[in-house]
Amino acid sequence: MMVENQSNCKNCKQELIDDAKYCFACGQSVNSFNEPVKSVLFDAFHETLDIDGRLLKTLRALLFKPGLLTREFNLGKRVSYTPPLRMYLVISIIFFLVASQYLQTEGMYSFVPKIMFMLLPVLAFLLQVLFRTTYYIPNLIYTLHLHCFLYLYLTITFLLPLSLFDFSASPQYIILTVNIPIFSLIAIYIVQSIKLNYGQNWFKTIWKSFVLISVYVLVISVSMETLNDLLAK
Repeated sequence: MMVENQSNCKNCKQELIDDAKYCFACGQSVNSFNEPVKSVLFDAFHETLDIDGRLLKTLRALLFKPGLLTREFNLGKRVSYTPPLRMYLVISIIFFLVASQYLQTEGMYSFVPKIMFMLLPVLAFLLQVLFRTTYYIPNLIYTLHLHCFLYLYLTITFLLPLSLFDFSASPQYIILTVNIPIFSLIAIYIVQSIKLNYGQNWFKTIWKSFVLISVYVLVISVSMETLNDLLAK
């Protein structure tokens, strides 16, 4: 967006310094919307996704350095990375658009993203129970980052030329066998990310990761089964 030549903030009238993009008093952007729609949409998209090097750095850390984003965030090193909630919203929208073809009904597609979002605090609570000396908000941040990884990883998997999830005509044991590497990598990622963030020994990390995954998968399964029953009525 075009930055207007203005000496005062239009919101609070605070005098602005030269080349300021935001008012330091109230935080309002000095960007102007008095320009073609195409430019406004492009700049809004750019600002939302942080397409400025931060996004690429964030995605690299998210995919290849389990737990690093959460640790950096909790240490206060946040400017270099895309904010977790913003990243979650963008990645989850992309994931559910891609995954919608695998959901059973249109009704499920409209409800599943909402259910998964509401389950974020549940996973954070499970982490709080398993790691009692921690605080809830850092656990919630870890939950956001973990779901970002899961959604991005599964989106990439869905988009493979030979989707490993599309074996409706295959026997069940073949489907499970083919998917073992996919879910094994997810489990390894979770264990490594928990080890980095919570700093416990490998024995505690592994059994707590197992409990976390098992209980959360059970919670998701019950939630989806309940949704199915409600939609069937």
